[in-house]
Amino acid sequence: MNLTRAATLLLGELQRRRRPYADLSVAAFQVLAIIEGEGAPLPPSVVADRMLTTTATMTSLLDTLARRGLVQRLPHPDDRRMLLVDITDAGRDIVDLLLPVTHRITREVFDGFAEPDLERLIRLLGRVQERLEVLRAESVPTGPPPPRHKSQRHRRSSRQPS
Repeated sequence: MNLTRAATLLLGELQRRRRPYADLSVAAFQVLAIIEGEGAPLPPSVVADRMLTTTATMTSLLDTLARRGLVQRLPHPDDRRMLLVDITDAGRDIVDLLLPVTHRITREVFDGFAEPDLERLIRLLGRVQERLEVLRAESVPTGPPPPRHKSQRHRRSSRQPS
């Protein structure tokens, strides 16, 4: 099983099935859901941290969402150097529309799984997430990358065709 491939397929299916309701990227919807779920304006850096993305990427996402009237930037009440981001009524309407669609898709993906299998999968994914949080706090390794191990079928023959 390739976890990255499964995640990519799931995100693609979410995008495909939600597009008829609102043409919003998975990341843009996630921003709206994070802010709406918090119930209060958040600093952009907090949203970026929860999404595991850079502040530069977050700035671009927020610019797009603000242009579409789905979020608004507000001055921070205690620090004039900071901004907060809040969801607008239009953004909240999109979350209210897309969240049930998202839940339906998720149920469909796991339809046919036995309850013990789902519980085990959730536990295992929780462990993966915990491990990734630990790794995320560590410094990025430097130096040469490890060698790639190629399977036999991917190795090219050193012989030239005759």
